[in-house]
Amino acid sequence: MMDLTIKGLIDFKRLDDAILNSLELVYVNELKMRTPKATGDTSKHWSVFAQGGYTYVFHNPDGVVIASLEGGRIPKIQWAKNKKFLRFKKPSGGRKTRPPIPGNIAFESEGYVFTKAIRHPGFKGRQFIKKLFSDKSVQKRFEKVLEKQINKIAIKTIKL
Repeated sequence: MMDLTIKGLIDFKRLDDAILNSLELVYVNELKMRTPKATGDTSKHWSVFAQGGYTYVFHNPDGVVIASLEGGRIPKIQWAKNKKFLRFKKPSGGRKTRPPIPGNIAFESEGYVFTKAIRHPGFKGRQFIKKLFSDKSVQKRFEKVLEKQINKIAIKTIKL
């Protein structure tokens, strides 16, 4: 939580814009940089908007991907959904034997493996969002940017 002392009159619409601009300049840019790049364009889609009452929402349309990266995934059996089979290159080296998946059909063809289901190993969450919002240096940078934005508004408001 941050306390602000504002000298002069403030237009609250301008204050809301100043907060949004500051969040965009600091936190949204940090989210874009810290989102793992293996997700394709997901890192480019971050935005922030006011929900009312000085509540701000960080939004990414790829929320399922983001939640998965942040919290991780448990190991599970994953079935083909949009196609008849999952396809991937046949791995080189020795084949690991795992218990068969009931109801699965799998075969090899032209260097590829086709299968109805796989055992997804899961992965540990990266918690890049949690780390960002607990990063004191980012918080200090946000406070400085917000202070500059508010000073601009206060001066503009006083001159009117």
